[in-house]
Amino acid sequence: MPEQTDEYGAYDASWWDTLAMIQQLMPLVSYAQRVLNEPDPYRKGIIVADACEWLASRSKTTVDDEVVKLLGDVVKTPEGERLVRYILAKVPQ
Repeated sequence: MPEQTDEYGAYDASWWDTLAMIQQLMPLVSYAQRVLNEPDPYRKGIIVADACEWLASRSKTTVDDEVVKLLGDVVKTPEGERLVRYILAKVPQ
């Protein structure tokens, strides 16, 4: 991993390091494409929940993995779907 070079978090990375980082983050592009192509707001939320699970799995801690997985599981139940659709109906567009 390249080292931080300034107080703002910039990195001094080679082209190869940059390409490796882009390759590691490509699943996020796939999630973004799926969200953009999905017309149903609830299903968009499911895709975002899946993306959050993937991101949490990339961290070194396990607590976030468990919390995100549990929240995703709740949202994917029929009751969770009703709750999400209710909330979405109340948000002005």
